[in-house]
Amino acid sequence: MSPDIDPINVDGIAFVLILLVLPVVSYGTMVESELIWGFGLALLLLGSLIPLVTEFWLQEDDEA
Repeated sequence: MSPDIDPINVDGIAFVLILLVLPVVSYGTMVESELIWGFGLALLLLGSLIPLVTEFWLQEDDEA
């Protein structure tokens, strides 16, 4: 059983995370900070996985 989740809001959060990736990675590269650069890549990974996870999570609830 999953809580009631509005897929539009979750996708909006993922979209904002992906929008933040380019400035964070660019800044991390500019100041030569691997920590900031890695944080940008983590945002990319998280922003990319959120829609996939919620899609499969909500799809399983529809089948039940």
